[in-house]
Amino acid sequence: MRASAVILLSALVCSIATRSWAQPSLQKESFLLTDTEAIGVLPADMAASGEVESAKWSSDGRYALIFRTVFRLSPNQLKGYLSQSLNIAPGETVITVWDNKARQSQDVWKRPFGGGRIMRVEWLPGTAIALVMVETLESPTEPGGRPRSHFGVLRVNAATGISKPLVDDAQGDAWQLEVSPVLPLSLIRYMERPVAGTVAPGGARVRAPAQEGLLLLRDDGNIGKRIPLPSGLFLYEVVWAADGSPILRTAARGQPGSNVVRKSYTMEPRTGLTSEVSPEPPLFAKPPDAVSVRLKNTSVEVSEKGAAHKVPFLWLRSAVPSERPVTLVAPNASMGAISPGGDAILYRSNGAAWVAPLMRLTKSEYARLIGQIERTGAIEKAKQLASALQKYAVDNNDTLPSAGTDVNDSISPYLKMSGVFEGFSYTFRGGPLSGVNSPGTTEMGFVTGPGGRAVIFVDGHVTWRSD
Repeated sequence: MRASAVILLSALVCSIATRSWAQPSLQKESFLLTDTEAIGVLPADMAASGEVESAKWSSDGRYALIFRTVFRLSPNQLKGYLSQSLNIAPGETVITVWDNKARQSQDVWKRPFGGGRIMRVEWLPGTAIALVMVETLESPTEPGGRPRSHFGVLRVNAATGISKPLVDDAQGDAWQLEVSPVLPLSLIRYMERPVAGTVAPGGARVRAPAQEGLLLLRDDGNIGKRIPLPSGLFLYEVVWAADGSPILRTAARGQPGSNVVRKSYTMEPRTGLTSEVSPEPPLFAKPPDAVSVRLKNTSVEVSEKGAAHKVPFLWLRSAVPSERPVTLVAPNASMGAISPGGDAILYRSNGAAWVAPLMRLTKSEYARLIGQIERTGAIEKAKQLASALQKYAVDNNDTLPSAGTDVNDSISPYLKMSGVFEGFSYTFRGGPLSGVNSPGTTEMGFVTGPGGRAVIFVDGHVTWRSD
């Protein structure tokens, strides 16, 4: 990290006067320390409001999909909803994309509340494409009829913010989404509705067997041709080879009591052609997690006059032995997830989704940053004290407090924040401002900091003076 970036980070301390519980300010305690580096949790950005239900990072950590519910209830609407005169609460089910590089979000899919449900999401590896299994409700076709549940796969392009449906349950009675862990490749396992059966002797109807197969979904949004399974076999599992190509595990439809014959097939991703294989090629194994930090949740119970409430806390902790192994991400936070690259934390606080960047520094960079932060803090406190002293003088006939009085107590009513007296020394003799010949060079006091002090002058300006 460059020195200019360290200075830029320290400037955050000046710009952040207050923070909500969801995003603490940058300070020394925002960093955990290992033997070689410091990892800091920077102030978070709100990625999505409303009631966030879940979220998932893309494989490269550039994007995150956030699933949330947004209610718009006025007091009258709430009363109507509770009295059942209003059947559906006004609101929406929303899919939001967070761009971790641009630090901004956009909504890519919406449905009226109660008209859609997110079931599963899978990112295609190495792309900005996500596949989302959704359930929607179609309005009844006849008065008094019941809504029909409708399942489908939604393709979301996080880079463009465009979403479109790919497949729905009109194409099969049952289906399941399978996604390669390596390639931008996905499959839909489907079971076609059987045609009407034949009538056996005696009048009994024989139901025709369901037909199983696969749909190949390409990363460009196109659906490949249907891939039927070899005759007489059913697909019981899809696994993935080390190169990310699918392996189809099948079994023969044998007679009761007979041995089950199992066969494996490889599939060529571009053409969908299948070939029997034995033995199976090496399977994909998830590599070990390279991120050196982990998240941990704790909770504390707070109470007031008989009312108790558990407050969750989200912590970042080092996975290796550390000098300072833990730092707080945020209080009142849950559902934390570290990005795959280890450069951000996505979490929920007060119902909303927040993203806090992570900054890694060498020990020397960290020491410079903390020194700058503490110097900046001393200067900010000195400015507040200078303003308080000037206001005191205005209210006391342009007279500053005498050195023998309790100066801190005298100027406390003019301060908005507590704790500014730490390190403060009042050095002025006191008396009327008219007796000061050179206000711009006459000291009133100072606030100590690392390697120097923030000096306060009678005219109200503050200057840093190194030791």
